[in-house]
Amino acid sequence: MGEAPRIRFLADQPAEEDAFGSHSRVAGAIARVVREAANINVIGLLGGWGSGKSTVVQKLRADLEPRAGEGPLHVFSYDAWLHQNDPPRRAFLEELIADLDTIPGLIERRYWNDRLAELSGRSEKTETDTTRHLSPTGKWLFASLGLVPIGLALLDFELVKSAFADPPVAMAWKLLLLAVACVAAPILVAIFFYVLWRPWLQSFKSDDGRWFILRCRFWRRHRTPHESESILSLFTNHSVENAVNVTKISPDPTAIEFREAFNELLAACKSADRRLVVIVDNLDRLGEDEAMQLWGTIRSLFLGNNAAFETRGLHAPTVILPIDSAAIERMIAKSHVKEAEDLAEAFIDKTFDITFQVSEPVRSDWREFLSARMREALDTLATDPNIYWTIKFVERANARPRGGSEEVVRGVAASRRMTPRKIIKYVNLIAGIAVQWPASHIHLLSMSLFAAHRDEIARDPVAFIKRDFPELDALGIEWQRQLLAIHFGVEPAKAFQAALGDPLVAAIHSLDQEEFDTLVTSPGAQAVAEEIMLDPPRDSGGSALDGTYIANAAMLLARSPVASDYWAADTLAQLQTLWPQALPVAQWRQDFPAVFAALTPAAGSGNAFLLSAAAQLQQAIGATPIYPDRAREFGEAMEALAASAELIGRPMPEVQLSTEGHEFFQLVVALPAELRPSIRSEFGAASIAEWITKGLQAEYLAADMPVIVAVLAAPDTIRMNGDEQIDWQGVANLACSILEQNSLEYYSCIPSVEILGLLYQAAAESSALVQRAFDGGAFARLLGEANEQGNAPAMGRILGLMLLRGSDFGPPDGDAWDEIIARFPSLLNELDEALARYLGEPPLDWLIDDRDGWPSLGPLIDALVRFDIEKAGSGGFTTAWILANAENLHALVGSEMLPRAVADAARRPGFWQEFGKLDLGPNYLLLAPILAQIDAVDRTRLRSAIMARLMAVDADGWATGVRERSAPVGLALFFRSTFDETVEVGEPLHDALDEAVATLSGINADWFALGEFLTPGQRSMLLRRLRDRLLSGDEIAGLGSILDAGGSELLKLGAFGEEPDKLVRYILIRLLDDPNGRRWIDAHATILAPIVAAAPPATRSALIERIEAEAAVEEMASEIAALRGRLGIGGGGNQHR
Repeated sequence: MGEAPRIRFLADQPAEEDAFGSHSRVAGAIARVVREAANINVIGLLGGWGSGKSTVVQKLRADLEPRAGEGPLHVFSYDAWLHQNDPPRRAFLEELIADLDTIPGLIERRYWNDRLAELSGRSEKTETDTTRHLSPTGKWLFASLGLVPIGLALLDFELVKSAFADPPVAMAWKLLLLAVACVAAPILVAIFFYVLWRPWLQSFKSDDGRWFILRCRFWRRHRTPHESESILSLFTNHSVENAVNVTKISPDPTAIEFREAFNELLAACKSADRRLVVIVDNLDRLGEDEAMQLWGTIRSLFLGNNAAFETRGLHAPTVILPIDSAAIERMIAKSHVKEAEDLAEAFIDKTFDITFQVSEPVRSDWREFLSARMREALDTLATDPNIYWTIKFVERANARPRGGSEEVVRGVAASRRMTPRKIIKYVNLIAGIAVQWPASHIHLLSMSLFAAHRDEIARDPVAFIKRDFPELDALGIEWQRQLLAIHFGVEPAKAFQAALGDPLVAAIHSLDQEEFDTLVTSPGAQAVAEEIMLDPPRDSGGSALDGTYIANAAMLLARSPVASDYWAADTLAQLQTLWPQALPVAQWRQDFPAVFAALTPAAGSGNAFLLSAAAQLQQAIGATPIYPDRAREFGEAMEALAASAELIGRPMPEVQLSTEGHEFFQLVVALPAELRPSIRSEFGAASIAEWITKGLQAEYLAADMPVIVAVLAAPDTIRMNGDEQIDWQGVANLACSILEQNSLEYYSCIPSVEILGLLYQAAAESSALVQRAFDGGAFARLLGEANEQGNAPAMGRILGLMLLRGSDFGPPDGDAWDEIIARFPSLLNELDEALARYLGEPPLDWLIDDRDGWPSLGPLIDALVRFDIEKAGSGGFTTAWILANAENLHALVGSEMLPRAVADAARRPGFWQEFGKLDLGPNYLLLAPILAQIDAVDRTRLRSAIMARLMAVDADGWATGVRERSAPVGLALFFRSTFDETVEVGEPLHDALDEAVATLSGINADWFALGEFLTPGQRSMLLRRLRDRLLSGDEIAGLGSILDAGGSELLKLGAFGEEPDKLVRYILIRLLDDPNGRRWIDAHATILAPIVAAAPPATRSALIERIEAEAAVEEMASEIAALRGRLGIGGGGNQHR
């Protein structure tokens, strides 16, 4: 293993060596201006941040003042950034005084300290008045001190000698004790108060078997309220001090005072033959307000002091201000946003007498600088390839966008603001990374790329690693992993986990599709996503999986751009196997359909999935409040579960509902009818019937009960506990009693009418109750009330229920039905819909069938039928009924409305199946032309249906049809005229047509048209037999009509040319006497002329002779002459043969 590289960090300080060459030139130019141009007071040094202004300043200072404190110029550099929170005038003055003090003998420091203190407002005067008072214990102590001299006066040698004499002198002992007591009085007083302050009340209390008096705390801590006092407080405490402090605070010096002090300093410089050069550095690093305040100070000093300079003969200082012009624009923009650029330019022009620009280095310069700094800092890591690609990274990271786009420009571009400082900071950042990460873990180019794009990576590391860096890929560097390792501070092996793990988990928990898509399409996402999604959280016991997490993960993955990838499909399959092991979701999910779609296994082994999905639904819906939207969502979830079951090829699982009452009803109503048998209630039929009866008696629920009854009374409805069936007797009895006992306004009256109608077919007892209410006059009363109130919906429901009885009744209140319908236009619609609900099928068939027996109801039924066809899409009739009763319906509604009913029926599913079942008769013949005229009808299907019907007619049917010109013939002729084609019916039709040849009866245009439905051979044979019959020599009645009907087709297909002699003798000669016959000959002369020419001479002579006889009649001469010419037998301009 090679030696580790020695990493060095570069100092960000003004460079001693001018690496770019431009700094020395600028510094030299400014130095020349300062020396030679005394009228130039303010010089601007403009350049971007980090462009080297400080380097220029350092070189300028070295040029102007090579040795500190010597020469005609003294350079004072004021760093505005270091004093950004100080008062600008005072800070500037303090720094200048401190700087000038470094020049021996220039200023008197003690004087300027006092002057500075005065200008700084620090002079202060304090007066203190202290008064002390004795405390209560101190008073006792002070009084006891008065006894000490008395005791000392009494206590002498003679007294002691007398007290201890043998025998002792009387009273000596008493005087001695008194003297000692007086001398020790202060001590006795102190002991007295010490003993008095002991906590005697707690002295014999004990916590652990020991009395408190035996503890140290008893003798060290005083009782209340003397806890904070000590024995010394007897002598020192409770003194009172009264202090009066008088402070003189000078205000911040004004600009005039400041200039005065500054002028004194300039005078000191003049006396030493020195001229002051002031450099105000780092002004552009201050905040906008502070910068403008400091600049105001500089202006007040240097630009507003010219008169004083002239009066005193002072040398005006030269001010050099290094600043970023962009910073000036920022300062001004705070108060003048729109005019900031123009005002900044004006500010520079007005403020500076002359400006110098520190230019940005050209690309070759900064490249060399970066290369040198990398070699200096990174040691052996700075190889030529690494330096080359690092420079490329820096170029691209700082490239100017084209056309204002924020997209990073690829390839060579002009770099922005590649300053020495920026380069040093960049190299130091790489060095810092290199110190943390050995080169064996992180490649230097990954470090360089990270340093170049650090801000972008910090904002969105996942988005950045999706970018393309083909040069790194070509070098085999796992730059995505290494960038993430640097950013998150983890080992490269865990980099993708660190970058994607927590965000993926958060996206799954929050169901954030956009974030999830971004993450799973990131490099390295596959392994991380698989691991995270297939390791869902568990419950507190660590056994059951989090069902919500699995559902979210599956749904997000199924909708993501990678859903079609193999790993995603495999992950979904594994999530499907985890789903049955998961806990039910904690709460209802609106997206259950999407979850089921995502988790549905593709194979047919998903019964566990279906059962678990049903359990999830069951648990979730039982734990949530039910309202209309939630009920709708439940219905959608059930539909999705049914779709999953169909896809898997398994039966729909049963979902058990624990809800009751109105919540249960909402769920059941929201379900599609076909899914209701998949629901099982935990309650029995009796409980559900009880809920209905209670709901019918509750004002806020009564209106919903008919819908509930309609659902639960349907043949296929939900399953109840124990597979019980609802006994509707109680519900029907309650409904009948309500309408019998209450007026129409009662909240349950109309719902009761509706319930009786809905149960009319579902429950046999309902019909008897309807009869009872009718016989009792309840319906007539309620109908009259509705009529009086103008309540059309109520009238429709009541009339529907009354019609179900199947007997006649008159209109209410003696009105006519026409008048009532005119008064209530919506009545027919209400009645139509009510009958449809009550019967569960088109309701008008039986009304028309029984109409003749209900004379009073005739106008109402007629109007109802017309309304149904005109407004309700003929919904009151079944398709089969309309087809089978077309003639009756036509008689009732007329030729205008029948096509509308037929068109409505033709749009329904199964119409053509029903049409195919219809017998070929008058109804069929009536319907076929109507269907052909309806644009919406599929003519191809109509053509196929008619062809099939024609082909289905047997021989007897055709024989009868031809003889009687009945339905088969009519249909065939309709088919031929409508579709301009025929169908080869074959032998049955041929035999029927051939039957007419013997008698020559019924041979007309229709007969010949029917011949087109034969095969060519059958048709030719049929017409030949007809030819033979016509040429038999018998007198044939209606010969001309037959020939007219047969036309030229008869002559050609019948092969009349094979019998020229008979044609002339039995057809032509006979037709010459009849004007219609002559017209037929003339019309077919083209066909007949060759046949005549082929006739025997004798036959032709007979024809000529007959023609000449006709020509003898004067009025016929021209007609005969023309006919002879067309037949080619002489005359009429033709050669006689």
